[in-house]
Amino acid sequence: MAVFNSEMVIKVREQELALTTDQDMRLSWLLRIAQLHIEDNNFMKAIECIEQCRPLVFGSFRPLKLLHLANFLETLGLLCDGQEKHEEALKLFEIMLRIYTAYLPSIALESANAHDIIGMTHFYLGSYSDAILHFNYSLDIYRQCLPLEHFSIGDCYQHMGLVYFRSGCTIQAKRCYDSASELYEKCSQTNPARMGKIYHCQAHLYAVANNNEEALHAYQKAEQIYRSFLPHDHCFFAGLYSDLGELHNCMNDLDQALQYLNTALMIESNHNPCQKTRLLGTLHLHIGRNYFMRGSYSTCLNNFSIAAVIFQRHLPLHNETFQEILHYIARAYYRLNKYEESLANYKLLLNLDMPIESETAFEIFYSIGRLFLKMKQPKEALEYFEACLNLSATIASLFSNDRLLHVYRYQGLAFFRLKEYSHALDSFNHALTLCTTIKDFVVTYNELRKLYHVQRNFELELYYARLVLDKSMKDPQQCEFILGHSYLNIGQAYFHLYEYEKALPFLHKSKEIFDPLEDRVNISNAVEYIAVSYYQIDNYEQAELFTLQRLELLRRFHQNNESSPDFPYAYSRLARIKCEQKCYNEAEELSEKALCLRREYLSENDIRLGVSFQTFGIVCNAQEKYEEALDYFEKFEKILRTTKESDHPYHTYLHENLGTVYYNMKQFTKSREHYEKSLTFALEKYPLHRRFHQRLKYGIERIFDHFF
Repeated sequence: MAVFNSEMVIKVREQELALTTDQDMRLSWLLRIAQLHIEDNNFMKAIECIEQCRPLVFGSFRPLKLLHLANFLETLGLLCDGQEKHEEALKLFEIMLRIYTAYLPSIALESANAHDIIGMTHFYLGSYSDAILHFNYSLDIYRQCLPLEHFSIGDCYQHMGLVYFRSGCTIQAKRCYDSASELYEKCSQTNPARMGKIYHCQAHLYAVANNNEEALHAYQKAEQIYRSFLPHDHCFFAGLYSDLGELHNCMNDLDQALQYLNTALMIESNHNPCQKTRLLGTLHLHIGRNYFMRGSYSTCLNNFSIAAVIFQRHLPLHNETFQEILHYIARAYYRLNKYEESLANYKLLLNLDMPIESETAFEIFYSIGRLFLKMKQPKEALEYFEACLNLSATIASLFSNDRLLHVYRYQGLAFFRLKEYSHALDSFNHALTLCTTIKDFVVTYNELRKLYHVQRNFELELYYARLVLDKSMKDPQQCEFILGHSYLNIGQAYFHLYEYEKALPFLHKSKEIFDPLEDRVNISNAVEYIAVSYYQIDNYEQAELFTLQRLELLRRFHQNNESSPDFPYAYSRLARIKCEQKCYNEAEELSEKALCLRREYLSENDIRLGVSFQTFGIVCNAQEKYEEALDYFEKFEKILRTTKESDHPYHTYLHENLGTVYYNMKQFTKSREHYEKSLTFALEKYPLHRRFHQRLKYGIERIFDHFF
């Protein structure tokens, strides 16, 4: 069988491209060439082709054709997938699918392909149920518009098998692989690569079941097929040889394993010289394990360290693979007599081994742990709390549930301060099982609430804040201060969920409790959230009232010294309120006051100064001073660029404001560009802010009205 040469195919396509002047044909060929480059992991060439496509899709000399746009978005999404930017890819594919849904029949082949592509992107993201959903949509359409033995149906089964395998459903995975294999064998148009992939996938199943001989046979069958039509350095071989190398590691055939792994490493490095791909991390893990088994600990450490750095970009710290790497590093350092480095890695794994077994030791470890917490050294504290738990497991009869409750709670606090939130959750849940009094429940629920707050999981924060309030209400001796905080916490949770109407009653209740206590700090916090909530629901009269209260409380608290950063925020919000009330002179005066206060203690590149420029821009836009508004927003954008955070959340509001100005100036192309950028940021940075999403989508829709 002839070896498949992608470069030759691309060359032929480029020759065909040079022979045509038809714009639609050129776009089609360019996109296909880009996709071939993507399949070959040649992303720079793909980007060059995509850039040539842009004027053919968006050029002012020709009307925008949505199906062309969909094809362009598909290629752009495939590029993002290839570069492991799967969230970006998913957004592009979803827009593509919406176009197909709107302009093509429900059983169009393009829609089936779109669902298949989206399913694979969900697979890369670990969203397995969503992936299966899209594959089923794809399969249903394929069956209606293609012959029942078409290879695309087999591809869909193969993709579903990958999802089931990754999610641990090996029986369903095998069924899908078998269905795909049966279809491929019947289909005369089947590319040999498909059969190779099926054998590759089936080998995974055998390897997981520790059936090494069958796995080896299937891997070799896949290799034989790949070799028959692919060049020896094709990217397919990197994944195949990685798996073969690990299989030989498990079979203790270390020389053969290392040969496969080094070959895979060379292929992957050549295809992605500048990218730290997940496969590259896996290869260094497998090579490190190989050298560890050989006793070459310095060499294995080099590979494990590279793998750790790569996986930190691709996996959460609690991932089993990442933990496996840390464990190997700790063991390798130990074998090299580098005990401090080994201990540092064992601390990350919380794998302490205290030999002392007595009640006294328990108390000492517990006390030292608490001291380390007070000294803000939570890592050191964790050693001693873990020692306490080990002792309690060994001589459980000596320790009451009450003592263990406090160990778990303080252990959770240590993890919390280390931002190891999954471990903190485990500790607090252990503490929860040991609670007996209302006070214990209130304290532990509150720790869980704070844990979910810092993780921005506001639904669960709200859940535990309500539990705190429910328990507190049942205690007749519970002080008003705790109740006030409970209402405030519930209000803040609703606020962060952007459910401002629900937040307001709880915030008002907390203020009502704190007022007679003359707790100015908590009163001020409650008033701030109340003011912003009213502003967000467009109740500007109440927003103004409580913003003025906030300013008065701040003046009392700071003794009329307005150098605190809280003052400019209040003045800026008051300026925007006045702008909404069409009191533009007052709005400008308040904006100027906020800016002057900020300039007293901030550098010219501080992002908080940019907030003032943004407020000025909003006020100018409302007065139809569009050029002045653009100048202020440009100043804000310049400050954002100096932060070197291309994805800073403030970009969301900047682009929305720019979109609004350009819309008012009837520059609809620029307006759409900024609204779409804003929506992209909003979906990523504010996924729960549906009110904001709808506002941006409406802005985009009204622009499309002008285009069509």
